Amino acid sequence: MMTTLSILIFISFITCFDAEKHFENERLNYRKNVIDFKFAWCQMRMHRYEWKNLIGHCLTRVSWDAKPLDKKLQTRASKSYVKKLDIKPVGFFSKIYIQSVSVKNENKTIGGDSWRVDIRGPSNMAATVYDKKNGVYEAVFLPEEPGLYRAEITLDYSLCKGFKDPPVDWFMRGCRHGSFQPHGSLGNRTHDFLQGRLGGEQITFSVPSSSTIIAKEINAFKKVSQTACKEKCNLLVDGYGSWIGEQWRPYQTGRCFTASLGRSGHQQGRGILWVYGDSLNRYFYESLLKRPLCWQVFRACYHTMLWVYVLTQSAKEEMNLMFGRKPINIPRILYELQNVVTRSDMDQDSALILNAGVHLLKSASFYNYQKVINGFISVLKRYYRGTVIWKSTTAIHDQRELYSGCFRRFHSDQRIQLFNAYANWAMCKAGFLVLDVYPVSSSYPKGTLDGVHFNELVFYPAAEAVERFFQT
Repeated sequence: MMTTLSILIFISFITCFDAEKHFENERLNYRKNVIDFKFAWCQMRMHRYEWKNLIGHCLTRVSWDAKPLDKKLQTRASKSYVKKLDIKPVGFFSKIYIQSVSVKNENKTIGGDSWRVDIRGPSNMAATVYDKKNGVYEAVFLPEEPGLYRAEITLDYSLCKGFKDPPVDWFMRGCRHGSFQPHGSLGNRTHDFLQGRLGGEQITFSVPSSSTIIAKEINAFKKVSQTACKEKCNLLVDGYGSWIGEQWRPYQTGRCFTASLGRSGHQQGRGILWVYGDSLNRYFYESLLKRPLCWQVFRACYHTMLWVYVLTQSAKEEMNLMFGRKPINIPRILYELQNVVTRSDMDQDSALILNAGVHLLKSASFYNYQKVINGFISVLKRYYRGTVIWKSTTAIHDQRELYSGCFRRFHSDQRIQLFNAYANWAMCKAGFLVLDVYPVSSSYPKGTLDGVHFNELVFYPAAEAVERFFQT
């Protein structure tokens, strides 16, 4: 028989063994989470440039006249479901796996759906959604506050229709900028946009806290992640983070980026800051006018407003279909930019904030957009001595058919992401600075004011980053 002492020693041994085993399991789980974080962090950051992966097999479906797939393969959002929830502690990436289900109530085994996943709770963010090409979609997000969250999951398009180009003669059917086509211009093909909510009960989950030791290791990786991820881009703002109320909290502070870029060398009070682009850039310009950037850092700030071309007439005349009936004129687009950057005051002390997205999205094919971006780069490399900053196009949240009377079938969030990815990739390759405002806008929980534009506070971090860079 075992003595009382022997029993106590045996119990103590078992307890210590279990504790060591539990500690070892915790250590292994922690290391796994750290490795997963590093992979997901790099994947998220590189996603902004990978336009070929973004469009993937949908490339053959982009043409408006491409043979349509069997309608029975279309996804039914109300029958689709969350296949798996993988919720990690604060500071680690969590994941939601969505299984698309067809109108025949069968689990799909092909990709091409456009799911939008918004995370709402103590902090608010948009998940990055990856098409696994097998009917499953992986939504990845990074909560940095513990607590109860919910996922709002929406199907915008199915069968690659979110990437569709306009008909070949679409630009000619509109005004001189290739938009404001009359209703009925697309015949009966007006129901591609689904905006269906995922079926089943509301998706809620709790994100637990994590230790400060974890935070230190993760933050240390973030500081060197641009090198670790082999991200060869000069970013002023990367746009990734979350909203807590009306306060934006970036995953990396802007100072990390400006420090990695080095000193701008700009002489204070000299040069012109020129903001060139559509209405998104016009609102950004109006916000910049309130800052020292436009009277202390630079001598002055100017702005050129364009839709596809520079606006020269009243809005009524620019929208008049009688002045359309012509194909897109890319040489004209490039010549108008050249006219600005060759001005005598646009010297080596000047800077250009360039954007072109909204109106080209509405009217142009992806191929023509690539030609415009490549042309911009050629003009700037050849004629401009100042600093170039490319500013991406913002998200639109829920797409709306009508905006100021303009039919907007092709202004989809999927095309925004595709056009942005190509432009970001090309501008980075050219060595220009990039303000990526798409992620910060897609995460803003209140969405747009009118289907396109945002409250100016959404882009305060971008304005601060520009000002901080040129002050050094």
